[in-house]
Amino acid sequence: MNGKVKVVHFLNSLVRGGVEQHVLLLVAHLDREQFDPVIVCPPALADLLRPDLNGSDVRVVPLKIRSIFDIRDMARFVAFLRREKVDIVHAHLFNASRVSHFLAKLAGVGITIETNHVREGWRKGILKTWYAIDRFFGRFTDTVIAVSRANAEYLSKVKGIEKKKIKVVSNGIETRAFDSPNGRAGSSVRSRLGIGPDVPLVTVIARLEPQKGHVYLLEAIPDIIRKHPETVFLLAGDGALKDELEATAAGLGIEKNVVFAGFRRDVAALLKASTVFVLPSLWEGLPLVAVEASAAGVPVVATAVDGTPEVIKDGETGLLVPPKDPQALARAIISLLDEPETARNMGQNGAMFVRNNFDIERQVKETELIYKSSMETLINSSLQAAKRRSNL
Repeated sequence: MNGKVKVVHFLNSLVRGGVEQHVLLLVAHLDREQFDPVIVCPPALADLLRPDLNGSDVRVVPLKIRSIFDIRDMARFVAFLRREKVDIVHAHLFNASRVSHFLAKLAGVGITIETNHVREGWRKGILKTWYAIDRFFGRFTDTVIAVSRANAEYLSKVKGIEKKKIKVVSNGIETRAFDSPNGRAGSSVRSRLGIGPDVPLVTVIARLEPQKGHVYLLEAIPDIIRKHPETVFLLAGDGALKDELEATAAGLGIEKNVVFAGFRRDVAALLKASTVFVLPSLWEGLPLVAVEASAAGVPVVATAVDGTPEVIKDGETGLLVPPKDPQALARAIISLLDEPETARNMGQNGAMFVRNNFDIERQVKETELIYKSSMETLINSSLQAAKRRSNL
């Protein structure tokens, strides 16, 4: 390959969550001698991402392509791809690849990649679970990256994607960000939130959306505070369910124990301040925040869905419970609050496991290999086609 490979990372979400963090980490660590990354996303998301890219060489191009009615931005996207001579369009989630990969092929982009990220548990009904639309638009996608083995099985067995198209690249994080002791940062967070140094702090960092299952944690809290009445539950994140969840907490009479902290950038400090981390999701791909919590040495209570058991080893680095089960959540959290030494050991085991298996450098190298092998395959195909034409 001559020159840098220009890669457009395409997002069409409006909020920042794990997928967006995944993209930020990936573009930050791609080898700049080989790759030139650009992010294309809706203006609202661009505003949320720019603070993290301050001082970075990664451009953010604001374009909104969320439906067939966004014709003007579709035309701008095609023109941008042609003008910039983009080599790869890497979309994140099916709703992004559905609108971007057809346009990419129309613009002459040789390689299209989708990272699926998550099982689409929100789909209900015969039409949505038939996946006919997915298979139709999938014809414009060359490679699908699964973020976990469970995610790959979902793509193959449920969505019907050809196995030869699927590559597994597990999510990674900057484990070095959690290497040095960060107790001071954790103490500072507790001080700012008015939480005493010895108060048990149970933290959830997730978008306030149905997928994340916050309501089941709220329903578990009455049982927990009967045994540990001083416990504080910190819910960090924004989303459509904020008002509903606040009303649920008030209805359960637990509002004094629950802090809705909104979107936070100080994730490492929040985790360092935490006694237990909880992820009560109904479905996942491979949750980055569970990896981060383990890297911070915090024991994790999570639902045993999709790729989560690939991160949390039940009884070793945390505890796994069934989804939609407040009683099981309560029992697991109480057991860790009852046995702080066991909880500390699980946290230490998790930190070691994550550093050995989920570092961002491994994820980036595997992704770069997919980019390079895709480029080589495209070049070889073009040479063979040219050779066939010359022999006519």
